[in-house]
Amino acid sequence: MRIVRSIQENGAAPSFFIATLLAMLMLAGCGGGGGGNAANNPPPPPPPPPAAEEPDLTISGVVTDEPIADAEITVRIGDEEFTTTADGVGTYEIGITLIEGEFDPDALVEIYARGVGDQENVELIAIAGTVADLIAAAGDDETLTSEENPRLNVTHVSTARFLLSIDANGGTPPADLA
Repeated sequence: MRIVRSIQENGAAPSFFIATLLAMLMLAGCGGGGGGNAANNPPPPPPPPPAAEEPDLTISGVVTDEPIADAEITVRIGDEEFTTTADGVGTYEIGITLIEGEFDPDALVEIYARGVGDQENVELIAIAGTVADLIAAAGDDETLTSEENPRLNVTHVSTARFLLSIDANGGTPPADLA
């Protein structure tokens, strides 16, 4: 009460003293922490995931002896495999991401197709060409269709060609298109 008596003796108004005291208490309660209770502030959102790599090459063709609906397509380049499913009339399209240093430009691109359902006994293969040849043929749009390269079609003829090349190569699958 000494403060109150001193204020009254000096003629200061009690309301000024109370207002000053309240202002000091509010500032002290704030703590200078910069804006409130941390529990009420949500953490910042996580950074967006890195953008998916765009394929370096997109190929498309048809799986047919008669249309092989919904065929399971596997594109094999060396030890790497890429898979997709053909549509109801055997048309497929698949993007292939080629990471520099992981693919031999001279490696053959093999396309395997396996029928499903009533056509599960169908297995076909095509050798489309080398990685370098397909990339060059695709050009700036990085897309190669069977109209541009008929070897992207997986047929009974492409399968026979592959099997004959194995026979001609002493029972070993071809390492090139020669």
